[in-house]
Amino acid sequence: REGSYMENIDPQFGASDYVAEYKGNVFLFESKDILIKKEVKDKLFIPELREEFRRKFYKDGNSDKAVLQLAKNVKKVLDSKYSKFSFAPRKFRFIYPIVVVHSEAFNILGLNQILFQWFAEACAEAGITKKEMYKVKQVVLIDISTMLYFQDQINKNKTGFNDLINGYIHRTRLKTKASLMTRSPVKYGSDHMIPFSFYFDYTIKSLKKVHTPRILIKVMQELFFRR
Repeated sequence: REGSYMENIDPQFGASDYVAEYKGNVFLFESKDILIKKEVKDKLFIPELREEFRRKFYKDGNSDKAVLQLAKNVKKVLDSKYSKFSFAPRKFRFIYPIVVVHSEAFNILGLNQILFQWFAEACAEAGITKKEMYKVKQVVLIDISTMLYFQDQINKNKTGFNDLINGYIHRTRLKTKASLMTRSPVKYGSDHMIPFSFYFDYTIKSLKKVHTPRILIKVMQELFFRR
């Protein structure tokens, strides 16, 4: 279901931008065209940059952003409130929250791990119990270019989107021993703090030959070979 369809039915509901079900799993997508202030980017002052990310991804004043919006919609799925849109799976395995950004600039080491922390906070704010959290996966962030390029490969030949997310969560599970972080910080970062988009790209390419998406071929044909 697209968010615009659900918004036409109930403008006050606050549905996710896109909701899908595949093989018993529910996927919630929030699509965001996020811009970071130039002066913040130029400084590269980490505490100030983190605060800016929080305003863009969690909450800015009274305005909920992607991570908090996803947590609140996870709660709505758990409470079967999506039934008014003819989308209310009574039995589902897991819920996968996904932030889709429109810029590759957010493919930054460690950003998704910060979102992990904020998502846990958001779930508590949304009223999701510890028992309910068993069905809720960690949030992941992916840029729209990567997602569109590999759209034909997802859920084919046993490459399920949920499997990719599960693999990423398992790989990036942070190990907190100080010795691991100080012995080889570069390896620690590449192992546990890589962006989901990078993991997504590498994993699919390692599993199968990747072809240009059919929809992109169609658009190129229309643009360059139209008679």
